Amino acid sequence: MFLLPGPSLLKDEACLYLANHRSWADFFLDVVATDGRAQMLSRAAVAAAFPAFMLAVCVIRSVILFRRDNVKDFNVFNEMIESRIRASPVDGLIVYPEGHRSTKSKPLPLKKGMLQFAWSRSMPVQVVASSGKEGVISEKATSARWGRRVAVAYSIPIRPSEHKDFEAFFSKVVEEWVATWNRVAKEEAAALKTASPMPELKLDNRRYPDWMLRAQVVVTGTTVLAFLATCFFSARFFVRRVASLPGFLQMPVVLILGLWCAVSVARARGEPPCPPINRIGAVDAREYAEEMVAEAAASKRRRSLKMSSSSSGNGGAANAAAASSAAASDLTDANGG
Repeated sequence: MFLLPGPSLLKDEACLYLANHRSWADFFLDVVATDGRAQMLSRAAVAAAFPAFMLAVCVIRSVILFRRDNVKDFNVFNEMIESRIRASPVDGLIVYPEGHRSTKSKPLPLKKGMLQFAWSRSMPVQVVASSGKEGVISEKATSARWGRRVAVAYSIPIRPSEHKDFEAFFSKVVEEWVATWNRVAKEEAAALKTASPMPELKLDNRRYPDWMLRAQVVVTGTTVLAFLATCFFSARFFVRRVASLPGFLQMPVVLILGLWCAVSVARARGEPPCPPINRIGAVDAREYAEEMVAEAAASKRRRSLKMSSSSSGNGGAANAAAASSAAASDLTDANGG
């Protein structure tokens, strides 16, 4: 990972880090980009996709998992987030305000949900934009590569206390989001000339309880043993399958499998500089603002339809419940997985 010139990472206080969501690689690359100072806010479904990884980070309280269908009240959700932050050795939080993974050349409109959390808690916000993450792991292309170069840039910290109301705060966040995205888009092709390698993580900024360290050793050891067992039984399965073939087919099958492995490894090697699968492009601030307005109008219509549907024949109580549910939906949409 390479750090582009500009503002540095906010490290001396709790911060809400806004990252662009490109691929599954985000879940570890963005931790490195924030110097290991933040938890991730993630849907529980991610734990099913990466059980070993998520179990390890759950043990050290570096991830907050939630289910969208269980979020009914955004005040309760915010209190849960705040309590999880207090219980963690790290006090930052990484969120993905676009709401969903996207490998488009332009960012998706920002959601306001977690920004309202930051506003209500007077928590500073910082944009952490990067390019090339989907070149490391791409679930869409079913590929994983090494030797890729990821360019990272930070915005200036945006503090709620410096703005008169939430809308002014949100406008400043959008402005810095676009500016930081454009810095990465502009500098990406020349990252080797303008960027410096990310500094090594320093773990002296947090303290883990002894029980947490012991649990992490157990989890890591179990994961390694499970990996070795998977390799062993997979190899034994293939050997037995090949041995069951007629003699004249065994050698050709072995050669084909060996060639397939060699080609896969060769393709996974990325000789620097390695362009990402989809380069991000510069964003026009006016066009992006228009997209934001259109998205806000669409979100308002969705809430109105949901409230109308739920309240028909059920009275005011259902109407209030629908309003709370719609607000909670907007909140959790701010961090899609």
